[in-house]
Amino acid sequence: MGEKRVRNYHCYKRNISKVDRFTIWDCVRLAKLLNKEITIYGDSSTIPDSIRNSGFFGGIHRWGSDELAIIILVTQFWVTFIRSKTSEKVSEPLNKLTLSFDDKNDRLKIIISY
Repeated sequence: MGEKRVRNYHCYKRNISKVDRFTIWDCVRLAKLLNKEITIYGDSSTIPDSIRNSGFFGGIHRWGSDELAIIILVTQFWVTFIRSKTSEKVSEPLNKLTLSFDDKNDRLKIIISY
């Protein structure tokens, strides 16, 4: 099956199985939030013990707790964000993302595994 563009978003469908954790519809939901501010939470409990116990940045996740970012690109493989504090572009693979909701600030929250 060839590539099929979904509603002018940067999210493409190509043989996505039902067992994939992050589906094409999750991509579409994220694409609707392009250029909007979201909350990102770096899940430090997913840092492997070998890294946590190493002396280099041990136990520190690349994302902080409840950090603000803007979604600028969604593809079938990753999402690219701009950190609100530093304006740095950061891309994360979809298999490390879990969608949630930030009730306190009434916006999407993405939990990112290490």
